[in-house]
Amino acid sequence: MRNREKGKFDDNAWYRYGRNQSIGQFDKPKLIVQVISAFNRFAYDANATYFSGGGNGPYYGLRPVDQTMHILYFSGLLNGKLHNWIHHKQALRTFQTAYSYGKRFIERLPIRTINFDDPADVQMHDKMVELVDEMLDLHKQLPGLTGEGRRITEVLIDKVDKEVDALVYKLYGLSDDEVAIVEGG
Repeated sequence: MRNREKGKFDDNAWYRYGRNQSIGQFDKPKLIVQVISAFNRFAYDANATYFSGGGNGPYYGLRPVDQTMHILYFSGLLNGKLHNWIHHKQALRTFQTAYSYGKRFIERLPIRTINFDDPADVQMHDKMVELVDEMLDLHKQLPGLTGEGRRITEVLIDKVDKEVDALVYKLYGLSDDEVAIVEGG
């Protein structure tokens, strides 16, 4: 192995990353996605707490190539019902109820880019970021809540979730019939 890696391994070390591709990107904010999941779960790692897995997981770290769009914009798109529906149509199904979130499936998801010269596009981008930020704040409150406070916060989370989905449908120009198909499963 030492010969193959051309001196990258220290003789005194019993461990090493076999490959360091993108290792410098791990300490930056990113989205984390499980490799096998029943539905889209793109979690925002704002503090760069997690290092990404690779190959078969257990999870990947994703950072947008286009840095002009906010990472929370991508979170809103990818966690929405539309991308969940699209993903389930194209991804490998595993364990009867779960799907593969490997690179070859994630990279096929259509990302609606923002034209920052178009005020309507900018407004939708900024609204998405605002809604996702609100959703994250609501989820942070949940662990400390019980009873009526928890129920109210869960209702607010559901409301914001629906607003995010409605905005995604608008961004992609879906008709009412197309929304009904996505909402119906």
